[in-house]
Amino acid sequence: MVQLTRFAQKHDRGTSLVEVLVVMVVLVLGILTAIRIYPLGFSTLRHTESVSVAHRLAQAELERWKSNPAGLPDLIAAVDPKGIPVGSVLDPTVRPDDWSTRPDVVPEEAVYWSDVNKTRKILGEQARIPPPVPTAFGDASLYTLAFGPIDWPQAGVTSDQQADVYIQVYGTPMVGTDIQTLTPEEQKDLLARLGARRYAIDYAQGIIAVASAPYPRQLKADYSYYVRGGTVRTVTGDIIEVPAETRSPYIKVPLGVVNRKSQTFDPAFLPGSSGGIQPGSETISPKLRYVPFGQAFSPTNELEFKVVGAFGAAGQFGATIAFHPRAHIRLRTAGAGASRPAIARIDYHVADWHILREDKTVPSSPPYDIKLALPFIKEAGVTQEETQLTGAAPLLSVYKGVVPSLPGVSVVAVDLEDGSLLVNRIPPRNQYFDVDYRNGIVHLPEEALFLKPEGGFVRRPVAGRALRFFYRADGDWAVAVQKAAASYEPVARPVRILPYRSCFVLPPTAVRQGSAVRYYLRVLFPIADQGKSVLLSYSYWNRQGVRQVVQGVSAQISDQSVPGISADPLGELSGTWPAHPYISVPLPDDVNPARGVEVLDVRGTSVRVLTVWREGNRWRRQEVNTYLTRQET
Repeated sequence: MVQLTRFAQKHDRGTSLVEVLVVMVVLVLGILTAIRIYPLGFSTLRHTESVSVAHRLAQAELERWKSNPAGLPDLIAAVDPKGIPVGSVLDPTVRPDDWSTRPDVVPEEAVYWSDVNKTRKILGEQARIPPPVPTAFGDASLYTLAFGPIDWPQAGVTSDQQADVYIQVYGTPMVGTDIQTLTPEEQKDLLARLGARRYAIDYAQGIIAVASAPYPRQLKADYSYYVRGGTVRTVTGDIIEVPAETRSPYIKVPLGVVNRKSQTFDPAFLPGSSGGIQPGSETISPKLRYVPFGQAFSPTNELEFKVVGAFGAAGQFGATIAFHPRAHIRLRTAGAGASRPAIARIDYHVADWHILREDKTVPSSPPYDIKLALPFIKEAGVTQEETQLTGAAPLLSVYKGVVPSLPGVSVVAVDLEDGSLLVNRIPPRNQYFDVDYRNGIVHLPEEALFLKPEGGFVRRPVAGRALRFFYRADGDWAVAVQKAAASYEPVARPVRILPYRSCFVLPPTAVRQGSAVRYYLRVLFPIADQGKSVLLSYSYWNRQGVRQVVQGVSAQISDQSVPGISADPLGELSGTWPAHPYISVPLPDDVNPARGVEVLDVRGTSVRVLTVWREGNRWRRQEVNTYLTRQET
């Protein structure tokens, strides 16, 4: 018995300190592993949710355009912030996926010229002008711009010249004739009967001729031109002042780049046969005069418009154009029936793609809550941490509000019935509705105080109202639209950098495929059009000497993953210049390459919607693409 007890005592020892430490180390490692796994899992879950929301936002924007293809703009372009006048010089070197921060602007302005905001100028949005209706500021034809908020100053605009920087409204483009292709007799005959919708142009000297009128008027011109050294520059929104003239049936006026009194004058312009205006690049249109909101329309000049709003934020968020009550008659297309609406085209800037926009209908019964697409809405007055894409330490700053014109305001809603504004608060004390910033929910009262476009407040029920909400979200979310040009004009000679709306056709290229040789047509496009799609029509001569026409060939412009081609393939220009994206179209087997190929028509067909956001110091994106062209009315 004694022996058994001693045996039990010998083998019934306690746990040693080493064993306890080993167990603790194993336990801590397990806990640390779990701690590392859980955040990764939450991060993955949040990323998946963000991708889903991003796709819904992009798809919703694309569906909006599918339902209104007639309103598609001609082009959405990047602007050179250093160009003079501001907003008029396009920058075709900005690639579609260039989301870098622009270093050559002041830090306060960098956000408006960086990432997706580099490409935000809307050119040629087509507006159908309806018959006039009574409004609080008189009879007018109303049209709401497709994008918003627009770039519009806080203090509003008081003159036509000031308005040209922000918005330009113009009629259907006029029809031009190259006067140098005509005989002297034909020139004389043309100038005597130009009429209101035609012009003659001297490309070499940059001068146009239009029919005279007993009153002064303005024309709006977009074009590309050659400068010394072989570079092509593009100017948009060149305002041509046409003085009154009664002694002659026509009047000659210079384009801005050759007019020393114009803001677009360029001393580097190269005149003559080796320079001048790029043939076919110009668009000349009658321009509508801007009238400040508080002034009456002219009784004699129907070509006038206003931006609705007695204060800056009303014009910026309402983004509504009021046309002269007789503009719908004056701008009606020649020969169209009386029932066909008049057409105007509009150029303007989107204020900031990072301001999100959602159309919502308020419930017909309480609670009057609106769930926005994104949680974590930015709250004005709250310190936020801004992650740096460069990997530098985050910056702390106080979020000032959705736009500078409404300091302290986090969420803006526009009543789509009349353009009245509803804001969550006006500092320092007035609170008009509550916002659950974390969950992205707007709590509206039964009756809300709306700020009317003409000034003053009005209290009205919110039930059933159609409202357009604007806000920003953590992560710098943005929904941006990119679009190929409506059409492209082939340039006649090599250039260093292709401007917007142009292309360069190379001679047929032979490619050996086994024992056979296949010829391809290569067409170069602006750097800004990487990855976009076009429809190409061309003609060629077959080996029997018969001219053949091929129409509507669909092709995608190469993206940045494919090495580009110089627009100066033979090295005729000095220096080294960037390569351009291109399409490569197989030519029919019976093509005679010695006779060459003539490009007849090139039209852009792609619309791309990008949703972008930041996770840490990386941009994320979701995109949807479609083939969509404007349906002309």
